[in-house]
Amino acid sequence: MSTRSGHIALVASAVALEAVLLALLRWPQADLLWFYAAAALYLIALAVVVRCGGGRTRLRFILLAAVVFRLTLLPMLPQRSNELYRTHWDGEVQHAGFNPYQYAPANDLFNPIRVANDQLVPAPALAAYRLPFAELLARWSFNLSPRVRLEKILFVVFDILLLLLLVRMLRARQWPQERVLIYAWSPLAIVEIAGNGHIEAAAALLLLLAVHWAARRPRLSAAALALAALTQWFAWVAAAAVLAAGRRKWLGRAAAMALCFVVVMLPYAFMNKHFALRVIVANVRAHWVSLAPFNASVFALVANWFGRRAAEIVSIGVLIVVIAKSMVRKFEPARAALVAIAALLLVAPQVQPWYVLWLLPLLALWPERGWIYFSLAVPLAYLAPSHGWVVWVEYVPLFALMAWESLVWKKEINSQ
Repeated sequence: MSTRSGHIALVASAVALEAVLLALLRWPQADLLWFYAAAALYLIALAVVVRCGGGRTRLRFILLAAVVFRLTLLPMLPQRSNELYRTHWDGEVQHAGFNPYQYAPANDLFNPIRVANDQLVPAPALAAYRLPFAELLARWSFNLSPRVRLEKILFVVFDILLLLLLVRMLRARQWPQERVLIYAWSPLAIVEIAGNGHIEAAAALLLLLAVHWAARRPRLSAAALALAALTQWFAWVAAAAVLAAGRRKWLGRAAAMALCFVVVMLPYAFMNKHFALRVIVANVRAHWVSLAPFNASVFALVANWFGRRAAEIVSIGVLIVVIAKSMVRKFEPARAALVAIAALLLVAPQVQPWYVLWLLPLLALWPERGWIYFSLAVPLAYLAPSHGWVVWVEYVPLFALMAWESLVWKKEINSQ
């Protein structure tokens, strides 16, 4: 394919993808149908970039189209997930002067401010169960716009900043910068962040900053890691890789992390003049315990054979082994984070579609086919548990592609 043909194919894919997103906005009830139409166009664009390479003009077009795609879905209400309504509720409660960790949404105290959409708030019997920085983001998001449709603006801004950081990381490694398309045009990223309003973009941006700064700016890296881990718990699995890269500057990194923790905790630290950390931990734990296994792979297999406790032990053990192995092999922080998060998704008891956004930005650096496939297959989980075949369609090709890529990688190492 010539460079001119590649440009035409990329522009045509972008126009068609935008048309599909407009159709999704108009007929959201058929969201999975439109998602897989977008997935087909995404794969075409990805093939064009792989075969034809890129350039400054093509990179700018990829980024511009990515912004347009996200702005297109801003007016859409969430279809398959109600997490945005919880974000809205926690932000509204804080705007009204309450500590979100103190009272559950179902409490009669909130009857004067309750509206029709509040019946969609998940876990109404539980007070806030997200980590403190996620609650701060909910507050800022509500203050930016109290309308649910526009409350996603803050998350889309984080997502666009994430794209720019990915370009910078690719440029620093002298790798093709147009590979940012793997994340920028991903239907999963566009729909789950701009459409369903998930907060994952903020956590992923902070984690990428942590791995990007790990060796050169250890204190800033530690602060970014702390904020990421106080937004979404998955970031903790990358902590070893980030902290090990700073070598001897342990005291400065520990101080930066402690300072971030204190600053983020301050708005929620007291309830009725009592220290609230114990209540916050109890809320997070209560929510975690209430979650049933969903769309799991390794965890589900072990739990079915040996019980949930055995599955938890195996999952923790696998994570420890994978993280330790990446440290022994001295993977760079971003690569070690990818390996750790991939292992986490394989052993987690719950794998919601938007959880894959933890890993997806790192695939722009290391485009592993199995996980790119999984990012397109995982929305089928919305059909579970009424369709048992979904798990097989998601995970069998993933494990097959992972095995194949592992064999190819070993052959390349042995031939050197």
